[in-house]
Amino acid sequence: MANASSKLQKSEKTKSQIIQSYLALIERKKWDKITVKDICSKTGVTRGTFYQYYSSIYDLMENIEDGLLDELNRSYKTIHTPSTVVTPNTFMDKFNHHPPKSFENWFVFCEKNKSKVRILLSNNGDPYFLVKLRSILKTQVNILMNNDNMPSDALREPFVKALVELHLLSAKSWLDSNDQVDLSKDEIINILNTMRVGASYLSNLEEQRGFASL
Repeated sequence: MANASSKLQKSEKTKSQIIQSYLALIERKKWDKITVKDICSKTGVTRGTFYQYYSSIYDLMENIEDGLLDELNRSYKTIHTPSTVVTPNTFMDKFNHHPPKSFENWFVFCEKNKSKVRILLSNNGDPYFLVKLRSILKTQVNILMNNDNMPSDALREPFVKALVELHLLSAKSWLDSNDQVDLSKDEIINILNTMRVGASYLSNLEEQRGFASL
């Protein structure tokens, strides 16, 4: 049993070293221009060892990305926020102005996986990873808007897109800062929440005006 455990630990260590070497190379070279030879040279393993774990560079990248995306999806599934019916007259009293848990989860995820996310969101990273991230974030923003009782009107799609991009841009700027950023995680979350609260307030204000004009 001890021998089997030792082999497993060694295997996991080798896989981790391959991943870390690959990510380090992406900082200097486009992800799909990196060769198995490059990784083996940096890691100090043979090509045979590499192919014990991954069938190709694409398989390696997919393994890294899928692990991150699965973790992010799992973190969102832990959120249970019931929607609250808010009318224009009760908006100030009933609307939950506090930052939603989904905002916190996004930055906790980015902070926990800082080196991986920072590199994958760089110009040398896989563009399709960004596409998949946008899809996950879009789903969460729509869930948030549904819980906030926001209408599914012509303005929803551009608002969702804007809030998703703000998620990505703020996280990228924060991760690229090397801990020298002026804004804290909570302050960035509050910026996102200001956009969310403002949209809900204006929506309720427009609804109130609509009733008044009847």
